[in-house]
Amino acid sequence: LYIADTYYYCREYELAIDLYKKFVDKDIENHQLFFYIHSLYIAKKDSGELLTLLEKWRLNFSFQPNLLRLEADLCVILRDWNRCLQICNTFLDKDNQDEAFLSLKLKCLDAINEDWCDNEIKSIAEFFKDHTFSIEQNIPIVANILVNRGYFVEGMEILYKYSDKRNVRFEYLQATLIYSQESQNKELLKEFNEITDGCFVKYESNGEINFFEMDKKNSDNLYDELLGHKLGDVISIKRMSSKDYSIRILRIMDKYLCLHDKIFEEAKQPLSGLPME
Repeated sequence: LYIADTYYYCREYELAIDLYKKFVDKDIENHQLFFYIHSLYIAKKDSGELLTLLEKWRLNFSFQPNLLRLEADLCVILRDWNRCLQICNTFLDKDNQDEAFLSLKLKCLDAINEDWCDNEIKSIAEFFKDHTFSIEQNIPIVANILVNRGYFVEGMEILYKYSDKRNVRFEYLQATLIYSQESQNKELLKEFNEITDGCFVKYESNGEINFFEMDKKNSDNLYDELLGHKLGDVISIKRMSSKDYSIRILRIMDKYLCLHDKIFEEAKQPLSGLPME
C-alpha cells in the first residue's frame, strides 16, 4: 500500500487504483480507503464501486465533508434525489446553515415532489429569504424553485436583491411572468394611481424613459414636483440653472414592477446582452 500511496501522491490515479483494489481494507476507516475513493472519483473509474464505498463511509465512518460532496455530485448526475437528500441531511446535521447543501436539499425536495416535502421546503424558504448568498450560481436555482413552488415573496425578493447580476435579471423577468399568471394574492408588482412617498415612477421626458424612486431623502427636488400627481399627468419642471422641461407620468408602481420595467427597457437595447426574443 506504500507504493499505492506514492502513486496517489504523484497523481497516477489509475496505477494507485489497481493496488488499492487488491489490498485496501474496506471494512475499517483508514487513509488508504479515503485515497482509493478519491482516486476512483478523479479517474472516473468503476462508478458502482465508488458509490458503494461512499455510502459505506457515510453510514459507518467519520464525517468527511469532501466525500459527502463527491457522493452528492454523483447522485445529482444520476438523478438519485432520495439518496442525495440523505447526503444533504447528513451534512446539515453538522452544519445546518451551509448554503451549498441547503440549496441542494431544496433541489432534491423539489424533484422528489411528495406531500411531506412541503414543510421542509417552507422552512428552507424562510432561511433563504434574508440570506446573503456566497455562491452566485445558487441564487437563480433557489429563487426559481421558490417562485415555481408559490413562495413568490421569498423568491422574488432574492432575485430583486441580486438583480445587478445579468443572469439574475433575465430570471427576474421570467419570475414576474410566472407570478402574474399564477398568483392569486397580488402582493407584488403593484400599480398605483397617485404618486406617494415610497413608490416608484416611470416617466417620459424628451423622448427618453426614466425612473425615479419617491424617497424623501433623495436630494433631487423632483420628489416635491412629482408628489401627489396621478398617472398620465404632464408636469412642467422649472429649473433655476437650466432650461425648463416637461415630463409625462407613464406608470406609478412598487419596486418589483419598477425593476421589471427597467430590465424590459434595458433589453430593448441591442448591446444589453439579455437573452430576450
